[in-house]
Amino acid sequence: MATDEKEPGSLTEQMETLAKLRNIFQENLSRAKVLAATYGYPIGRVSGFEPSSIEEGKVKCVCNVDVKTLDNEWAIRWICSPGNYLAAVDIKTLDVVLLKITGAWRGSVQTILGIKPQVTIPPKVSGEELATEPKIYVKPVSLIHKLEELNERPKVVTYVLDPLSPVFIPDPSVLERLMGIPERERQGVVIGVLSNVDMPLLMQPWESAPKVALKLKSLFQHVLIVGSTGAGKTSFTKNLIYELVKNHGASVLAIDSTQEIIQMLFPNRPKALKEEVSLRKILYERNSDKIEKVMVLLLLTDKYIKDNQIQSLEELGKKYWKDVLQPLAKLHDLKAEEPHIKILSESPPEIEIKINDDISCTVIPYAIDLKPDRENIEKLGIKLMQLNPFFTERVRAIIPRVFKELKEDLAKCQSLDEIGEVIRRKDGRRSGFLRQQLGIFEAMANNLIYNIFAMTEWDIFNVEIGGVQIKEVSPEYFIKEATLTVVDLYIIERMDCQNALVLYLLDQVFEWKRRMRKEGRNTPPTFIVIDEAHNRFPQRGLGRAEGEEFTKLVASKLTRIAREGRKERLGLILSTQFPRDVHGAVRSLCNTKIVFRVDKNDVEVLDIPAEYRHLVTSMDDLTALVMSPVGLRFGYVFIKVPLPITEHVDLSAMV
Repeated sequence: MATDEKEPGSLTEQMETLAKLRNIFQENLSRAKVLAATYGYPIGRVSGFEPSSIEEGKVKCVCNVDVKTLDNEWAIRWICSPGNYLAAVDIKTLDVVLLKITGAWRGSVQTILGIKPQVTIPPKVSGEELATEPKIYVKPVSLIHKLEELNERPKVVTYVLDPLSPVFIPDPSVLERLMGIPERERQGVVIGVLSNVDMPLLMQPWESAPKVALKLKSLFQHVLIVGSTGAGKTSFTKNLIYELVKNHGASVLAIDSTQEIIQMLFPNRPKALKEEVSLRKILYERNSDKIEKVMVLLLLTDKYIKDNQIQSLEELGKKYWKDVLQPLAKLHDLKAEEPHIKILSESPPEIEIKINDDISCTVIPYAIDLKPDRENIEKLGIKLMQLNPFFTERVRAIIPRVFKELKEDLAKCQSLDEIGEVIRRKDGRRSGFLRQQLGIFEAMANNLIYNIFAMTEWDIFNVEIGGVQIKEVSPEYFIKEATLTVVDLYIIERMDCQNALVLYLLDQVFEWKRRMRKEGRNTPPTFIVIDEAHNRFPQRGLGRAEGEEFTKLVASKLTRIAREGRKERLGLILSTQFPRDVHGAVRSLCNTKIVFRVDKNDVEVLDIPAEYRHLVTSMDDLTALVMSPVGLRFGYVFIKVPLPITEHVDLSAMV
């Protein structure tokens, strides 16, 4: 009886299956080689002698490097540097797989052949001994099935790579795709170039480097930038502001007490920079630029206006030019002694300072109107609560009642001083009104009176210029699309006043954004940038008796903004050189942390993973560890940032 030669499992069928598989793998190998050459610079293959494996979560994969790669100095340096990246095209699936280099091995011919010298005489040294293939140990990170489909997101690798799969150095755009870095065109906010700690991953064949970007929406969950003096915080902050305003049409409100941020009105001067300019070109396609739309919210005091004998808005504009803008203009050889100053509006007041045809800004004077009258006495009490964060919680609860009960007396007052005197007199031992009639404890009365008189020293109330009252300005006048608004605090000397105004502005912007959303009116994505966060939101108050109450209030305000900020498209960007002195609520509420070189005492409070802790205390300037589980596909990455693309100079060092 004849047997069927193609019976299932027969030798014939097995031979045909093997032949078919050989053809498939050969065809896939050819296609994989083409894809590797298309997507990057081929350097070798997955080892055919050491099997790839995944066992109990441990991944083993070895790549052999072609000898011809040794002739490329850049390529051999790249592949022998743990922390760098490679990619492979898996033969069985044709997936493009991202590989992170975990180790490298180089051996001489004798080492590979296992030859050991039999005598004690040192062997003759010869370059021929080093013409050997390096071994590269890698860890699969992610994969994309079809790289040509732009919408496909990287996935976790769940299988072993086939032996002989071609390995290549991916070009910058491919590496960005495999790492899940969002493109700028798709709401990706570029923050730096990818680096292997201190070394930016500059790719010679493409004269570029992979850019690192965060999702725009992740910034609404707030950013904390930390680093020691000179490590790169300010450079990064300026570049981030530039990116948000210029490339994403955002409104940025930057709190500035040192004239650092107002410098962004001017482009940088490349001749004044010692840094290689290529990183700026990679990130922004230019080496120098400025922000066109700049507004200044200039906080005034009555003393400043009187001491400088300012009688008009035009005189105020000239004074700001002389004190702040003229020193910067001189750096750029702008010869104009007097800029063109134009009053754009009287109510609210807006002053245009035009330095030349390309550079101008709008200054908006800002002060608080607290003149009492019979109709607004109770509202005045609420206003004081909003402005002063140093009232204790219990005092804040009784302020409306006090102002209601003393309405007749307070309506006759002309200033905050007089309001304080009325309340102090009513609290006197003879009348004891606050304690006896309202049942207010002595400590509460003391806190109320003390803080009202402290506010009078702020000198920001009822400021007049030429008989015109300077008042608060609604956020709709300074929250504008693609605009940087600098809140200039240089006139405000008292730190408690600065901190109170920062919190007050936070509240005003948040409430305005929420009201606009409920009314169905669009507002631009908005970011509030605050430097010296350890001074604005301290861990232990401001050294005053009510410091604990202050920190509670700060925490509650920030928690509210953090909880609802995404809905309002409002984010905080905070910077500090002393993260351990920043209130714990701030650190915990910022879901993205940009860590430049820090002191070892700061490592614990920043929750830096163990494998990075020794690195962040010794990194070079302008190197940062980015920790962003909401903004990055893999949570952690190192970046290198350039010096600012806009002006960056220490004005205090200028003669």
